[in-house]
Amino acid sequence: MNWVGRYQTRYDLQITVELNTPYQNRVDRAGGFFVKDIDSGQVYLMHSGRIGGGTKGVGRLAFLTWLDEVPDEVVDASGHFKDGFIVMPVQGVGAAASLKRYLEKIAEFKEWVRTGAAGTPSFERKQQKFLAYYKEARGRRKGRRSAKIDYVSRHGDVVDRLNAWRSGHPVPKGQAIVKNALIDLGVGTENALSEIFEVKTSCCRGDLYTAIGQLMVHGSSSSCKRHLVIPNEVDALPNDILLTLKLQDIQVIRYDLKPRSVELLI
Repeated sequence: MNWVGRYQTRYDLQITVELNTPYQNRVDRAGGFFVKDIDSGQVYLMHSGRIGGGTKGVGRLAFLTWLDEVPDEVVDASGHFKDGFIVMPVQGVGAAASLKRYLEKIAEFKEWVRTGAAGTPSFERKQQKFLAYYKEARGRRKGRRSAKIDYVSRHGDVVDRLNAWRSGHPVPKGQAIVKNALIDLGVGTENALSEIFEVKTSCCRGDLYTAIGQLMVHGSSSSCKRHLVIPNEVDALPNDILLTLKLQDIQVIRYDLKPRSVELLI
């Protein structure tokens, strides 16, 4: 059991939240779990955001709505999605600073609930709005990712497959297929692009926002054909994202990752 909270000399010790972690496998009853960043190798403690406390109004949905933050999404060893908040790295200078912030937020939320604000019509409307957004962001997944495939590290494979596909089609006279540190793939001259492709390894909002920005910055010409290349892991993108793609004339290309290959769904 990992009970944590504020230390106060004037009162009895109060548990702010339980950061219990399972000994093995995935146990969703335990709010805490460990994740590993595949780029840096750093291990982090995460928490589902599920909190209790005996006070009416204290719960995960209310906390997420009050915090106004969407949990980060990770993939477990079986390839299934799970979300939560990064509480702290397990090592490093100042590692506990983010833990302190998270605990303070939970404590502030519980104090706020005690004022009765969680039961007001305005907060209930905000909660329903957040729930609708959260379901949209999390409810469109197609099954699960393969536990054997590391999507992020396969970014280069997707770009190579895209390059091979585009190389098999005619390129306008005086132009060539280009790739540099700023763009994943493009067609054009040294000074202007007629086509641009941006590859992302997930369909989370953060990646989609970044991709749209990159396409608009580096494919700023009105005649440039912009392409967003994403994994085939959602049935449909959020409506506001779809509207933006339509308004900015950005075409979507999907792909499936195989253990040893990439399939472009074109």
